[in-house]
Amino acid sequence: MREVRGYVFLAHWGDSNPLFGKSLHEEGEELWESFRTNNFRTFDKVKEVIEAKKQYQNNFTDLPIRRTSRAKIYMKIAETKQDLLEFENESEIIVIRETASFGQREKILYGPVNQKNPPYGVLPGDTLRHNGYVPFRTTKKDWTAYKRAMNLVKELNRQGGDPATLALLDLNILGGRKLLK
Repeated sequence: MREVRGYVFLAHWGDSNPLFGKSLHEEGEELWESFRTNNFRTFDKVKEVIEAKKQYQNNFTDLPIRRTSRAKIYMKIAETKQDLLEFENESEIIVIRETASFGQREKILYGPVNQKNPPYGVLPGDTLRHNGYVPFRTTKKDWTAYKRAMNLVKELNRQGGDPATLALLDLNILGGRKLLK
């Protein structure tokens, strides 16, 4: 299992809320990078995430960003088939899809479909940035969070041929704001 913990920030763009962590490029100008492409690298201190969030806002003053939020994140990511089985009785499960877009590797986070904000595709799930960072939760005894998440993994494998795994997610917005209206 791989554990990820630290601080990130979200940009609120209407119905999409991209997540950003620490840049992989130490010598670059940007302090931040998309969480999809930085291999889940987080900021170690609140001070760092505040500075990166300000830099992001200053770089994109012409875009319709409503606001940004700081968050504390913890993820426990399954790396083997045995790890996957450890999530059978868990809730707060997400799916991580590994794919390539324009030659760049991405790890996209998925959860359930949110009825307030319908998805763009036909998968039995939606990206977390679009569904408000809602993970799969057990709602019925026979249709657990694990079963629902594994159903999405199978569909991602079948429809896109992309590898996917499961993770536990704990994402807390600092300051008490909610993501969805």
